[in-house]
Amino acid sequence: MDTGMTSSNRPSPPDLRLTPPPTESAVSSAGGEASSAGLPLSRKDSGYCAAAGHGRLPTPYYERDGITIYHGDCRDILPLLGPVDLVLTDPPYNAENMGAHARTYKNTFFPMSKLDYQRLCRRWYRLAHRTCSRLVFTPGIAHAWAYPQPDWVLCWHKPSAVAFNRLGGFNAWEPILVYGKAIERLGQDYYRLDPKNFLKGAEREHPCPKPIELWHWLVTKFSVEGDTILDPFMGSGTTLRAAKDLGRRAIGIEIEERYCEIAVKRLAQEVLL
Repeated sequence: MDTGMTSSNRPSPPDLRLTPPPTESAVSSAGGEASSAGLPLSRKDSGYCAAAGHGRLPTPYYERDGITIYHGDCRDILPLLGPVDLVLTDPPYNAENMGAHARTYKNTFFPMSKLDYQRLCRRWYRLAHRTCSRLVFTPGIAHAWAYPQPDWVLCWHKPSAVAFNRLGGFNAWEPILVYGKAIERLGQDYYRLDPKNFLKGAEREHPCPKPIELWHWLVTKFSVEGDTILDPFMGSGTTLRAAKDLGRRAIGIEIEERYCEIAVKRLAQEVLL
């Protein structure tokens, strides 16, 4: 639905630092102050997780031009954020490796037991929903039922994909769960985009980066210029890169510092559109 709203007639973005501490204790599973140039400092300097444990946001790992990165567990940081306009993310699929080349997530706590993973899904969803009623994310086919019933499901069709499904063939599509309404009318609830199996950018160091073209489409349909977009599982920074390209503000949370570094490299590029 086209609301006709633009950045000129929307209220100013909220101050994301003024939310009071959460009533329930934060849960940490793993357990930088940015320079004027937006470069991250070390984990020791950033106050990783320690600040969140005391009911205040840690110093950002990166903060520049309306884009903020927090290095930490989203379950610690989400309760400390104020309202945003859109949550757009690609949560972990509870896999040790991903894709046709079985690229491995290093230094993580996956795979979990099925019960623990379902608890993680419910918890991050509940915490993210407190910040915004509009959530859009790719749960993976096997885990779509770990979440509350969405308002709608979009289809990303990827006919050239070479990742295997659990039935002996290839996984040629992915669901995109939608909670809340679109800002801009969707002609179809279907998006065809062949994945790039051989990436050349900094994101190639992540096992499962989502295509920037798909994220551009979602950002356009579910937000307007000047909105603040939150990604609690930032990974290589695709959401933040798309937000920067399209004139949005963004907050990313990532538990793996090496992916924070990749996201910073991607943000250093010029606007792509």
